[in-house]
Amino acid sequence: MAPEVQSERERKRVVSSAFAAVSDYLGNTPTIARTSYVNPRVVDLYRDGVTIPKSSLPRLQRHLPIHGKVERAVLRMLKSD
Repeated sequence: MAPEVQSERERKRVVSSAFAAVSDYLGNTPTIARTSYVNPRVVDLYRDGVTIPKSSLPRLQRHLPIHGKVERAVLRMLKSD
């Protein structure tokens, strides 16, 4: 479940922050990440309170590639929708 975010303003801030992180990771802008890389259902699921459990995600390690594990976790989340 998503962390308890009470206001629409806070939810928008979290989504915007997520797009900034994705765009930084991909070397693009948040707009490109939003329109070309992130499935809009991910944002819809977040707004409905569905997220990837932290236990499904690898610990962030600076020099090791982890994107495959994260992508698989997102795909599992989308398939369970």
